[in-house]
Amino acid sequence: MKTSVAVFAILLVMVTSIAIFWALQLGLELISEQAVRHEQERKQKIDLATKELQELEFAATIYDLSYGYYPDSLALLAKSKRDGGKELIIESLLTDPWGRLYRYERDKRHPQSNKPLIYTQGPDPADPKAKITNWDVFDKKK
Repeated sequence: MKTSVAVFAILLVMVTSIAIFWALQLGLELISEQAVRHEQERKQKIDLATKELQELEFAATIYDLSYGYYPDSLALLAKSKRDGGKELIIESLLTDPWGRLYRYERDKRHPQSNKPLIYTQGPDPADPKAKITNWDVFDKKK
């Protein structure tokens, strides 16, 4: 009887160990899948921000060509003009993929293109390297 209890205990420990091993494996796979999904979402938001920055720059350039100067703020691009001109962008374009307003520095100009600086703080506002600008595309073409 003692032998069968000992064998049962050993089998129970082995089965429990195998179950724990597979639970850990599954957990690691789920964590890995979540990390991959998170990274894909991060890249998609960065790509979207880059595209939207190009659209904002284009709208600011159209404004400059129409009025002879860049707008005082990006918000002006989403408003109807006093002279009857329509808005150049939809208002939702003023907000980046992370839910923050795009930043605009009209008087800070790119040395070659002379375009004003438009940017987002990106996925992590605390990280200066996360900043994405409309100038990034121009600088990558060099």
